[in-house]
Amino acid sequence: MPRTPHTPPDTLLQRGIRLDQAGQHEAAATLYREILEQQADHAYALHLLGADALRRGDPAAAVELISAAIRSNAREPVFHFFLGQALQEKGDLPGALSAYNFALDLAPHFSSAMFRRATALMALQQVPKALDNFRQALKTDPELGRSCLQQAYTYKNNDELDAARNLLRITLEFHPHMREAHVALANVLLAQEHYSEAREIFARLFRSERGSGWGDAPFPAENDEAAPEADQLRASPFFFENLIGHINHLLGRGKLHSSFSQLAGIYREILAESADTTDSQGLITLSPAQARRVQAVLPKALHYADSAPVPGAAVNPTLDGTAIQRNYRESPWRMTWFDDFLTTDALNSLRDFCLESTIFFRQSPNTFVSSYLDEGFNCSILYKIASELKTTFPEILGPLHLQNIWCYRQAPIGDGVRAHSDQAAVTFNFWLTADDANLDNKSGGLVLYDREQPLEWDWYKTNYEKDDPAVLQRIMTYLQGANTKTIPYRENRAVMFYSNMLHRSDRFRFKRGYKNSRMNVTMLFGRHASQLQ
Repeated sequence: MPRTPHTPPDTLLQRGIRLDQAGQHEAAATLYREILEQQADHAYALHLLGADALRRGDPAAAVELISAAIRSNAREPVFHFFLGQALQEKGDLPGALSAYNFALDLAPHFSSAMFRRATALMALQQVPKALDNFRQALKTDPELGRSCLQQAYTYKNNDELDAARNLLRITLEFHPHMREAHVALANVLLAQEHYSEAREIFARLFRSERGSGWGDAPFPAENDEAAPEADQLRASPFFFENLIGHINHLLGRGKLHSSFSQLAGIYREILAESADTTDSQGLITLSPAQARRVQAVLPKALHYADSAPVPGAAVNPTLDGTAIQRNYRESPWRMTWFDDFLTTDALNSLRDFCLESTIFFRQSPNTFVSSYLDEGFNCSILYKIASELKTTFPEILGPLHLQNIWCYRQAPIGDGVRAHSDQAAVTFNFWLTADDANLDNKSGGLVLYDREQPLEWDWYKTNYEKDDPAVLQRIMTYLQGANTKTIPYRENRAVMFYSNMLHRSDRFRFKRGYKNSRMNVTMLFGRHASQLQ
């Protein structure tokens, strides 16, 4: 009986490659094995099975298969490149370095091999050579900028802060407009407590995106260019109310040309024209005519300047840091709170910065506006506070890196932020608005639950999508029967707690008026428990 002819290996190889490209890796691997049944030393089938083993997290099998491929064909640089990755995954750094060197001997401009060789050199503490390889890889292929950024994130997450900083600076040599790299570099500098350098990066970024304000320049003429699509300009009513108050506040302090009263009038007209037209998220969609009137100024800062200098202490020097830390450690809630946090000069400096600088461009369906470090909430007094916090509470905050800072301004009446956790080890929250703005001194603060967010939950989905009905239902079901502790609002009151404890804003009722908006500042220190697993 005649034998059924085999499909030729080259045909199987091409089919397998197409399946791999389509993400059908198991089917592709089956075809590569079929090739090896016909030709046991088929180099490309061995290599591709090795690459599949590496993809599946089996570097030992990958090393064995790719080494066999190299014995059949030692002149293919890609084989050596993948062997290097497999050896590096196994922890054999010298072997990985040798493999990358072989790949580059065969293909001197193999930029991905240069990049991987750089990571191996960095792991071997050969820092100058590693940085030179990163630079050469980017010079050969600037598209590797994104890979360099991701590698810098890895270094930062592993507390290899010098490596992260140096790699980000090299990346920015080739990608000076890569926003994420600027933000990542500033965040590394925060972790290293180079606060003035971080502040300058954030400030430079804000000025490039939002400007530094008009000052004495008159309100620009209305934009006659074609308006953007209507859904490009959406905002909450409170967003416009806050801008109106901001303009009037700046006019009253002589920090803005008097003609900007026209802009406040335009915003009032938009609110009047859009009354009762908010969508399901509580946002107004501007009409093309409305957008045309404000699109030149709405994304820009009207005024932006650093906080007033505070010559003395920022954190109240009379605080009993030892007692406060003891209260935190001994609390079953893993929290503590105290009053008179900041000195008067520091409180006024930070509050004036928040009231005068146009930084609240982010908004929420829950009718608050907010700003983060990379969005303008970035001034000298913040870093002075952060530095003194680590000194005041050395056992709790001293060993932890500063991760992020933000400020929220709330509409007069509301529920604030829903139950969530923070992506950090310790959260430090404090309030800025004067007590006489609060119409209910028993509320307006923070509600803490006696339950942590489960570490197996997807932190990003749970917290960034907490207003989604399904996510909200999951959180509320989990919190059924939980005990709560409410810390009422007070001006200059601070709350320090373990970040993974679920918490939310308490309901609040404040006076109307720009200066009366409830403002809270949050500082995050250290890494979240899920990042330490």
